[in-house]
Amino acid sequence: MKINSDNKEMIDNIDIHDNIFVGCNYSYKNRILFLIVNNFRNDYNIIFNNCIFYSMQSCDFWHGGNNILGINIVEESKEMNELLEIQNTYPGLYEGSFLDRGITYLSVEIEVNSGDKMLIICESIEI
Repeated sequence: MKINSDNKEMIDNIDIHDNIFVGCNYSYKNRILFLIVNNFRNDYNIIFNNCIFYSMQSCDFWHGGNNILGINIVEESKEMNELLEIQNTYPGLYEGSFLDRGITYLSVEIEVNSGDKMLIICESIEI
């Protein structure tokens, strides 16, 4: 399944609740983030293509744990708005940037039961 801005509501069909967050791997050259998840039988990847931003808050707010609570689209992420503000403030400096290519990006948030969150801004997701 491939999810992009045209079918972003399909993210609701991804059932990863209580799957285990194993880790992630980012290919800087290819701009792809591989999220490694375990569904209690085997590891699999969720692939985020053409990433322009990702962050992981890792504070263990509550108890420890690595079970995923959910994955969802953030319609107005603060981080995407900040990137657009930089782009619009200095258009000559960032001409030709990834934000200047007419791509509609998705802001995707993954929350773990420890209270940790991961935000990925990308063009598409593959499962």
